[in-house]
Amino acid sequence: MNNLQVVNQKTNSDLILLYNSKFVRKIQKNLSQILKNIDLNQIKESMILKNNNQKENLIIIVDFQEQIQNGSDFLQLKYFRDILESLNKDTNYKNIVNIISEIGVLGHEIQYFRALQYAAVINISQAYALKLGSSKIRINNICVPENIELSDNFTLCNLTKFLLSSDSINITGQTLSLSKELLR
Repeated sequence: MNNLQVVNQKTNSDLILLYNSKFVRKIQKNLSQILKNIDLNQIKESMILKNNNQKENLIIIVDFQEQIQNGSDFLQLKYFRDILESLNKDTNYKNIVNIISEIGVLGHEIQYFRALQYAAVINISQAYALKLGSSKIRINNICVPENIELSDNFTLCNLTKFLLSSDSINITGQTLSLSKELLR
């Protein structure tokens, strides 16, 4: 088994934050601190629709509110789909990593609607991975615990770097989880 050497690789990535929650800010902060050699540029909605980007990597951190907010979550899900729809063979983005909560995989007894939205992100990503695979565009998901621990941050960063690297060229449409709940 070869040892991954993505730590020293300089990676230029764009970053989209869908919903400015505590969860999203924590993931963004952790990625920025640990991935010092990754240039994270936070981009706005209008920038993704232009094909003038020079970066190959796109990281999307998605979070949904715990309470339904008059359709805003539906708009957020639609915007996520619109981002993926705007990707095509003419875009520079070739590696997309979505970072979402683990409840998209595990479910939640009280916040079932929120879990359903995360599951929709996973399914939309898989559908677009199939659609865009022939254009050599890879889309993968990483599910993280709501209360991510410091030890998981290193794993999240290494997994993100791996999925953005050429070492994962044959991996697309996958959902990888950092959840310890799945190990029971």
